[in-house]
Amino acid sequence: MINDSMTSAGPGDFYRDLVQHAAVALVAADANFNIVCINSNAEHLLNVRVGDMLGQPMANVVPPERRKLFNRLIRRTMLRNVSSEFTIRLPDANGEHRHLHVVLSCVPGGTGGSAGVTAWVVDQTNRIRVDERLAQAEKMASLGTLAGGVAHHFNNILGGVATFVDFALTSGD
Repeated sequence: MINDSMTSAGPGDFYRDLVQHAAVALVAADANFNIVCINSNAEHLLNVRVGDMLGQPMANVVPPERRKLFNRLIRRTMLRNVSSEFTIRLPDANGEHRHLHVVLSCVPGGTGGSAGVTAWVVDQTNRIRVDERLAQAEKMASLGTLAGGVAHHFNNILGGVATFVDFALTSGD
């Protein structure tokens, strides 16, 4: 429970603002996996409209090719009360793909069962792009090292040939 002195608004307002302005996308569903809460970051990351998603099956925000995995993981999360993780690629408003890391967690119910499930979605696109650029730079550095080694060996061979030619020219034979 939060301390009411943390905010002039009540605890409900604080939690509502906390969810709405979280740095990660949040989608919460009831025990039937229908969306009951979706924050503004989810609207942006998942390229959906909040008003259109409320009451819809949670699987609707997952690409069709990942829905089978999603359905299996969401049921596992609910039945075992464990978190599950997976990644998806979704097109953004510009048509480029975003790499999203999804963590599913169970929302405990009052009777010991599950009241629902939440999906916390983090955009990993920038990290993946940086990793790809770093891997490319490492490949180029390795290629440069290899080229330097090959050039050194050719230089040694040419040095030997030049020495032999110079000896042949100076010996007069």
